[in-house]
Amino acid sequence: MIKNYFKIAWRNLWRNKTYTAINMAGLATGLAVFLLIFEFIAFEWSSNRFHKNYDNLYRMGITDKAGNSSTYVPPGFAPMLKEKIAGVQAAVRVADGIGGGVLSSAGDVNEKQTALKTFREERMLYVEGNFLEVFTFKLLDGTPSLAQPKTLALSETMAKKLFGKINVAGKIITVSDQFGNTPYTINAVFKDMPAASDIKTEVLLSIHTLENAANRDGNDWADPATTESGFTSIFLLLKKEANPATITAQVSGLLHAVNPKNAGNLALLQPLKHLHLAPGFNYPYPTFGSLKFVVLLFTVAILILLIAWVNYINLSTVQSLTRAKETGVRKVLGASRRQLTLQYLSETFLLSLAAVVIAFLLVQVFQNIFNGFTGKALSLQVLNQGWFWFYTILFIMAGSLLSGGYVALVLSSFKPMATIRGKVGNAIKGISLRKG
Repeated sequence: MIKNYFKIAWRNLWRNKTYTAINMAGLATGLAVFLLIFEFIAFEWSSNRFHKNYDNLYRMGITDKAGNSSTYVPPGFAPMLKEKIAGVQAAVRVADGIGGGVLSSAGDVNEKQTALKTFREERMLYVEGNFLEVFTFKLLDGTPSLAQPKTLALSETMAKKLFGKINVAGKIITVSDQFGNTPYTINAVFKDMPAASDIKTEVLLSIHTLENAANRDGNDWADPATTESGFTSIFLLLKKEANPATITAQVSGLLHAVNPKNAGNLALLQPLKHLHLAPGFNYPYPTFGSLKFVVLLFTVAILILLIAWVNYINLSTVQSLTRAKETGVRKVLGASRRQLTLQYLSETFLLSLAAVVIAFLLVQVFQNIFNGFTGKALSLQVLNQGWFWFYTILFIMAGSLLSGGYVALVLSSFKPMATIRGKVGNAIKGISLRKG
C-alpha cells in the first residue's frame, strides 16, 4: 500500500512539472538560506567549546567604583591568586597587545640546504608557562610547558614558514620586538588554532622571559610582577568543587589587600562560556560576538523557512482546484479520507525530500560567496553537532507535516458530488487560511 502511495505521488508530481518545479524551488531556496544562516549561528554558538576545561575556566576582570569594567588586569596578581585562594587550580596570564615583532630563523628548507628566513608577525602572545596545559590546543611536536624564560611555541603554519616542517622542537629563533632581539628555544608546535577560538595567535612567547629586567629593554611597565599596570588577561581554572561567587569575593579581598587605594574596586569572574556570546542582552562585560545579532539572524532564518512553507500551502491549494474532480472520483470509488490524506502526504514527503537534496547542493554552490560576505570559513561541518541536527530535523519535519497535512486535509475534504458536477467552489473548505 505504501509503495502504491509513493508511485502515484511520483506520477502526479511528474505530470505537473511546472507546479512541482516552482514548489520544489521555493522550498529548496528557503531551506538553503536557512542552512547558510544556521552555519553562522552554529559557529558563533560553538566558540571556545572545544576546550576540555570549558566549564571551569573564567576570565578575571575588575569593576571600578563607577561601574566600569575591564578585563585587563595587572599580571602580578596571577601567582597570588594561585597561592592564596584554595579554589583556584591554575592562573594563566595572556598578554595580547604587546608581542608584535619579527621572527628570524635559519630555516630548514630541506636537510641539505639552510636559508635565513624572516617574517613579521603581529599576532604573538606572551603567555603563562602552563597555557598549553590549561587550554586545549593540540600539540604536534615538543612539550606543552613554557615555564622557562626564552621559550616559545609555534603554530603549525608558522613552523612550516620558518623551517618547512613541523618537527622543530629544540631549534632556536630570534624574536625582535619592543623588548629587543631575544633568542628563543622552540618548546612546542601546536595545530593551528581553530576559527572557533577567541584566542588566536601564531606564536606563544613565555611571559617568564620578561621577569628579567634585561629582557624588557627598559620597558619596566611590562614587569610580570607588577600590580599597578593592567596589560594582561588572567584566566582562572577553578577546581570542580569551587563556588565561583565565593572565589569572586576572595579575589576582591586580595585586590584590596594588595592595593588599599583601590578598595572600591570589585573583581569579576566571567565564565569562558560567556566570553564569546553573552547570556542576555543586558550583559555588561566585554564579549567577542553579538548575542543580539545572533538572535536576529535566528529569527530571520525561521521566518524564511516559514515563508517557504506558506508559499507551498498557497501553491498547493491553488493546484488543488485542478484536482477536484480527481478527488471526487476517488471518493465515489470508495477512497476514504484517511487514504486520500496519506496519498497527498506522500506527495509532500517526496517534494520535501527533493527540496532538501537541492538545498544542500545550493549551499555547496553558494558557500564561498556566503563566506566572503561573513568573513568566516564556514561549512556544513560546523553543523555537525547532535543538538543541531536533532532540533533542525524535528523542526523541518514538523513544518513539512503541518504544511503538507493542511494541504492534504483541504484536498481530502472535497465533496464528491459537487466536484463531479463542476461546482468546485462549493466543494472546498479551508481556503480562508490560504487567503490569509
